[in-house]
Formats: sequence, C-alpha cells, structure tokens
Amino acid sequence: INKPDFEQMLGWDPDRFFYLQHATARVHREQVGDDVFNRYYMFSIVRNPFVRLLSVYFYMQEDHDRDFGDFAGFIAALPDLLERPRIQLGAHYLPQTAYTHLDGEAICDHVAHFERLPDSLDPVLDQLGITAPLRNDNPYRSSDWSAQPVESYYSERSLDTVLELYDGDFEQFGYSRDVRHSAPLASSPGSSVRS
Repeated sequence: INKPDFEQMLGWDPDRFFYLQHATARVHREQVGDDVFNRYYMFSIVRNPFVRLLSVYFYMQEDHDRDFGDFAGFIAALPDLLERPRIQLGAHYLPQTAYTHLDGEAICDHVAHFERLPDSLDPVLDQLGITAPLRNDNPYRSSDWSAQPVESYYSERSLDTVLELYDGDFEQFGYSRDVRHSAPLASSPGSSVRS
C-alpha cells in the first residue's frame, strides 16, 4: 500500500516519510485522539530483541549491507538511527516499548510473545471472539540466518549496544540478557498489562 490511509493507518506517509503501519503508540494516539485511543482494545506481539534485530537486518539484507556494510555495522549504526525524527515516528529499529508504552506506562491489554505463538495469542482471540487459526501472511523472504546460533552473529561490542538500546524491552517483556537464551523467561510478564 503506497497511498496513505490515515483512517486505517496504512501506507506511506509522503509528508513524514514513514509507513503508517509502523507508527508508534504516540503517533497513533496523536492521529486518533485520546478518547478513541483509550477505547481501543490493544495488544502487541513482542520478540526477543537479539533475534528481532537479526530478523530486521536479514529481511532487507541487501539494503542494510549497502548502507551499513554488514550486521556489525548495522548494530553500530543503531544509536544514530534511533535519534532520527522520522525513525522515531515508527520503524522496525525502535524498541518495542515504543509500541506498548506511553510516557513509561503500559498501554496494552495483552502482550504476546512471538516465541510462544500461537498459544500466547489465545487471550486476544478469546477477547475478540476469533476462532480462525493464526495465519502467516508475511513469510520470511531472505537468507536462512536462523541456521546458525543467534550468539554467532554478535560481538561483545554489538551485544553491549543492543543491551543498552533495548534495555526496556528486556526488562518489560521478560527476555534474558544472555544472547544464548531466546525464549522469554518462565516468569516473564505477558498477559494483561494495562491497568
């Protein structure tokens, strides 16, 4: 979808140079207003930050290699990327808390973990009365990076960068800061989080 649909929040916004479907919680609230925003049933699916960044990198590997050289260069560029105003509107690079929190407060009624799909979405399906099975409408389209252990892609420096930039994601969603452990911790938060 290239033409922007501000009602459905889909498509390319030619004035702000970002995809509306990637908009943060803040941008969504600004678009629809507080009254509508606060009436939404909101849920999110989160993913281990180490694995998520590999997925983001390899999903557009050709572009990322051109812009950053390799995965290490991509991770090294993240501090600067995350400061760009258009990226702050919404992009895959942002911490997931940009979508699940506003002003430090959780806004989601439910947070599901990617690693526990489809079961972690059961509360959402129940709430919305959906009985259809979960479909994969966005299959992975790049190289098979998952054939190697996640930790093999990270240097000490890149690990430190990710741990610093995505600290809130590790904390809020119960992921280990040990790159060798991708699944959320057994005691991780994840059901209803909005008060």
